[in-house]
Amino acid sequence: MKCRFLILVLLCLSNSGFGQTFTGDIGQKYHSSLLIKPDSSVLFVYSYNDNCIYAEYEGRISKHTDTSYRLDLQLVFGQFFKRSPNPDSLRIQVDTPHVRLDRILISYTNGTYNQISLRDKSGFTRPGMVMPVNTMLFNNESGTDQLIFTINRKNPLNGRILEFKIPYGAYPSFTANRSLSFDVLLEEEEIRFVDEPLPNTSNMVMKCTRR
Repeated sequence: MKCRFLILVLLCLSNSGFGQTFTGDIGQKYHSSLLIKPDSSVLFVYSYNDNCIYAEYEGRISKHTDTSYRLDLQLVFGQFFKRSPNPDSLRIQVDTPHVRLDRILISYTNGTYNQISLRDKSGFTRPGMVMPVNTMLFNNESGTDQLIFTINRKNPLNGRILEFKIPYGAYPSFTANRSLSFDVLLEEEEIRFVDEPLPNTSNMVMKCTRR
């Protein structure tokens, strides 16, 4: 059985709403923001569970039928963690050349941290690297079962430096250049997703309140 989620957002999606930003929660873990510009270009940002998953999409919105709009988006930056084959080592994967990163800061729960350069001797972003981790500080026990990764990139909608919480047994994978398209229906002050753009979000409903 597919789940249904309710999003409380700031503004209604309508012709008069173009040039506005919509924000809201999908269930208890998805957090999303949608900026629709007057020229019909859009920026869609969502995260899941304290940024263990994070994605930025750019694209356009267009009228599809009398009651629906189509969002055609392209991933410009994303972080989707993967399961690690060896929890004693930490893998960092970067989908080059679509993603360029200079460095990454790894923070443990006790406050210690490591700063790692992701550039090679020629100045290009490495496609990946593997490093040992301190298993006394990062293991499957509560309180030490997460690492925080900070990168030199900001969320384009709120200007905050990006941090990602990665669970034990996983590693960060930075990627881009993926397509995402879905339709939304406009029903008075509700927006209903026709497709399932994110996992378990079919029949997703946005209830809008105007500022």
